[in-house]
This record gives sequence, C-alpha cells and structure tokens, in this order.
Amino acid sequence: MKHKRYLTKSRFKTAYECPRKLFYLDRPEYGNKNKENEFLVALAQGGHQVGALAKIYYPKGIDLEGVGTEEAIAQTEELLKNEDVTIFEAALNHGPYLVRVDVLEKVGKAINLIEVKAKSIPDDDRFFTKKKDGILSKWEEYIVDIAFQTWVAQLKFNGLKIIPYLLLADKETRATVDGLHQCFKISEVNGRSRVTTKAGTNIESVGTRLLKTLEVADEVNHVITDHIFPYGMNLQSYVEHLTNDFLEGNKSETRLSSLCKNCEFKISHSMKKDGTKSGFDECWIEGKRLNEATINDPLIFDLWNFRKSEDLLAINKVFLTQITKDDLIPKKESAKAGLPSYERQWIQVQKVKDKDTAPYIDKEGLADLFRSVKYPLHLIDFETSMAAIPFHKGRRPYEQIAFQFSHHIITEAGEITHQDQYIHVEPGIFPNFDFVRALRDSLSKDEGTIFRFADHENTVLRQVKRQLEATPSEDADELIEFIRTITKSTEKEPVEEKGHRCMVDLRKIVLDNFYHPLTGGSNSIKKVIPAVLNESKFLQEKYSKPIYGKNTKIKSLNFEAMTWLQFDTHNNVIDPYKQLPPLHGEKQSLFDAESSEDSLERLFNNPQIKDGGAAMTAWARLQFTEMTDQERTEIKDALLRYCELDTLAMVWLLEYFKEIYKS
Repeated sequence: MKHKRYLTKSRFKTAYECPRKLFYLDRPEYGNKNKENEFLVALAQGGHQVGALAKIYYPKGIDLEGVGTEEAIAQTEELLKNEDVTIFEAALNHGPYLVRVDVLEKVGKAINLIEVKAKSIPDDDRFFTKKKDGILSKWEEYIVDIAFQTWVAQLKFNGLKIIPYLLLADKETRATVDGLHQCFKISEVNGRSRVTTKAGTNIESVGTRLLKTLEVADEVNHVITDHIFPYGMNLQSYVEHLTNDFLEGNKSETRLSSLCKNCEFKISHSMKKDGTKSGFDECWIEGKRLNEATINDPLIFDLWNFRKSEDLLAINKVFLTQITKDDLIPKKESAKAGLPSYERQWIQVQKVKDKDTAPYIDKEGLADLFRSVKYPLHLIDFETSMAAIPFHKGRRPYEQIAFQFSHHIITEAGEITHQDQYIHVEPGIFPNFDFVRALRDSLSKDEGTIFRFADHENTVLRQVKRQLEATPSEDADELIEFIRTITKSTEKEPVEEKGHRCMVDLRKIVLDNFYHPLTGGSNSIKKVIPAVLNESKFLQEKYSKPIYGKNTKIKSLNFEAMTWLQFDTHNNVIDPYKQLPPLHGEKQSLFDAESSEDSLERLFNNPQIKDGGAAMTAWARLQFTEMTDQERTEIKDALLRYCELDTLAMVWLLEYFKEIYKS
C-alpha cells in the first residue's frame, strides 16, 4: 500500500531554510550529513529528555508517540471530540498538510499548541526585535515552526481559538530533587532516538517545574500575516508553492545564498567518489555559478571569519580568487592587538590566487611568545557538557558541567610528559568542584605558563567560579582564588579581572602568527595540527618513531608505544585522530579508527554539537543510555585517550613554533 505524502512540519522547517532541500530530503542517492548524525545531535542537546520531562507536567495526557501517521490522525480526531483533552504527538491533518504537535490541549472552545524546545527562555522574554519589525534571528526558526502548526490548526478548526506556546527550559529555576536526568534514558532504535522514562516518575517525583510555558500569539500572528518567506511570499503562498513542488516531485528554483555554506547536502569528495550525489553541487551548477571544471575550487564560503558573502554573491563573486583586498577592509578597523582579521583573510586569498602552499609565519611574533613564557609550560584541555535537565538538587538547566581534563608539561630542556588527567563518568554526580580541586593540585606545583586553545577553558572556569560563589563549601574561597589566578573575566561579567598567571590562548597565537593553506581557513586544532605535521620535518622525524607511551621516552597515561606520524600512499601525514583505537560493539562510531573522514568531521565540527562534539556525545551516552560495564569502561578509556591527544596536539604546535622561532 502506497503511503500518502504530506508536507509535515519537519519538512516545512527544512524547506524554510531552502525550498530545494525538499527534493533532496527523501532521496537516498543524495548525501545528507544531518541525517547520519540525528541521534548524536539529539543525545548531545538533550532535546528528547526535555520532551519526556514535559509530558510529566501533563499527567492526564494521552501519548500518540510511535503511532503511525494514519492511525494517529484517526485517534486525534476521536480524542478531540472530548470537551477537554491533552494529547502528546497529536496528528493534525488538513489536506496535504500534517503536523504532529508536541502537546495539544483542548479546553472547551480553545486549543493550545505547545511546542517543546531544548532551549532556554530569553533573558527578557523577548522574541521581537527592539523595533518590533521582525523576529529576533536566534528565535526565528522556532517561531516559524509553531506558526506553521498554528496555521494548519486554524484551517482545520475553523471557529476554535488556537493559542500557540513555546515550552522552554528556565535557567533561573533550580532542581529540588537529585538524579532527575537519570529518569529519562535515551536509546537508538532503527536510527531514531527514543526515551524511556523510569517507572514511577510523576509530577510529584520530579520536583520544581523546570520548564516554562510562554505564549507566542503575537509573534505567530506576525509570521502568518507579515513575515516575508522565500520568493517574497507570505506564509500561505509559500506553503502552497512548496506543496505543489513536493507532491509533484519537482525541484524548486535554486536560491543561492550565504546559507548554502552549511548545507547538509554539501558533501565531501570521498562521498562523491563513492557515487553519492551532491545536492549542493547540483544547485550551484544549475544556478550557473559553478561548472564541472570549477566544482572543487575554493569558494568565498571557505574564507575564514568572512561575513560579507551575501554582498559578493550579489555581484557574482563566487570564488576566493575573485576577492580583492577592498572587499575585505572594514569601514572601521578594530583596535584589538594582533593581526587584523582582514589581513589574515587576505593572506588566505593570496595563497589561493598564487597557488602558494607555503605557510605564513610571523617569526618575530613567535619570538615574543617564547621570550615571555615561564617554564615548565602547562597545556590543558577540558571536556564539558551543558545538560538541559539538572543532575543534582540545587542545580539549574544548562549549567556548565566540567567532567574531564588532560594536562601535558614541557620543560625548558624540551622534556615532555603527560602529567595528569581527570575524568568523572559516574551518572548522577555533579563533578565541577572536584574537577577544579584536581586541576588546582595539578597546576599549583610551580608558576609555569599555562596554555589553552581558544576561550573554552577560561569560560568554563569562570562559570564554575559563579557556581562556587552560590554553593557554600569549606574550600570554596580557596578554589575561587585559584580560578581568579589563572583566568580573566568574560565580557558578561560586571567586574574586569585578570589573574597574574592567566592562561595563554594558543589559538590567538595561531591567529596572529601562523596560517597554512592546508587548514582551508579553519583555525580548529583538528585542522591546524595535520597541517603542522605535514609541514614540520622535525616533528615527522621525531614522532615517526614509537617514542610516546606508558614505558617510552615521552610518558603517556593512556597509550602504549605509539608511532603518531604515519604516512598514506601519497606521503601525506595521516591525521592522528584517525589513529585513536576503536571502540567495539554497537557504540563504535564515536572514536572508531575506521570511521570515514566525513564521520569525523561531523563529530568534531558539527555546528549543532559544539565544544568537542565527540567527547560530549560519548559522555552523554554514559549518562543517558543503558550499557554494560564493559561498554562503560571502553567509552571511559576512549575519552581519556581522546583528551590526551588534544593536549599532545598542543605540544606539537608549541614544538613546531619553537622550531621556527629558533631557525
């Protein structure tokens, strides 16, 4: 029996980003990076657990989750004959339109549509811009989503009052029970995420309500009546246009824009070589911006930190080679020290134009660095998470959780040691204060310079500082003072502070003093390190021997004798992250050495899983999924190796910079 095709809310959301995506979405011959990562994103973000918690707040709700479409439509119709009823995953169908509503409440002649989101409420409950002329961009996708649901409900229930709501996490509310997150375990069944709620979990047992309901009728009315959709259409016209193309199987007109940069149908060369089609390529070829000869040429999207792509596309500039320096120079230059952003961008453009594969290096800048450091050098990396549902009584949604660090040391004589590590993986325990105690003990043996890579470690420690200030303990003052010593205040803090031993940002050193064409404009350490290893003969010679391990020259806490620098058939250095030992069993995709380049890219760089996607997702599995003791041990060991490699990568970077500085 052929299933009826509907324009669902998930398809509508995808088409709002780009109408052409509807054509690619249901066709398996087109590569889709998001589709292969849905479970990992759901696990890291906690959306399904929030949805399960929301159901607890409506104890009389009737759950249609998992019920097939046609049966769910029929059951919803029958249930809505009641005067008052609450339905989870209600199926509202009008013609070719179908929406599954997270929570639908019918109260007499009114229907409340409640969309549950794993997102915290705005600080001032505001969704409109200050000028009231549109929806704030960070809320636009959510308001458009509930607006589509509202529009379908208005068509279906002529005469009933439809009231839209968002149900969001309230960061100002503290949990009043321990172990709440353990009530909602997540699993993957046939590629889909499913939450199992612990038996006995009810509205009394979950304590204080952590989710807040906000009415968004004004915002939804604005979207339905005044919001401009693609092709300059209003909501109704756009939906009708989409429906016609979708049901007929037609490709919508290409809409080439800066949004194409993160298109899920933009796939890697290796996927295309396997015969998978690229929707991105098709769009840009049909839009006459690319052809078969230029399909792999660097695009303006590849330019680091560039925010004027839309302006250049408007004048038909597509490739990096078409950019001039005038395109980059800002109207007002920044007063910040270091290499200006536009100068770094221009270095990238020039190297593409000149087909120059040599790195840009500011030796004097690196000399300044090494003249200012104090040995021994300490290199640290954190792995963290932000859980939507608090672990502990007294904690709030989306508080920072620091569960792991790695610490390498380099002496002035060049001796390298993996000095220390910390990991906390037991479910249900808030680790932050023990984390800081262990970090303090590890770093307080001397006054050597501490390096981090990017702002993450500083931000995390400042957040833990605020947690300590709000949570009395015997050593809170001591831990707060330690944090002050090695950090600086963030922009959101009212008082400016900078410790005398403030961590040095190695990423900032890279931005000011180094660029390699092999990074493709990225400054992620996952991109910088392969470029450095391919460039440095010194590192190649040193680490192409098994000198790194528990009983070798360079001491490791987690690896046996490792030959980190190995070469492929083209004599290029193999990415060290691909050498991490694999996990076994069904959970192997996180750190599997056989994972494809695309899988690694999704885990490390997916914009939906930030701040160390692979580690955060692995840790979320330890917290939220059922597994054996062996699986738990394997994931813990994999996390230790992964984090150790992060600080070893920082070692390599400093060794390379010192080699250049002294040459």
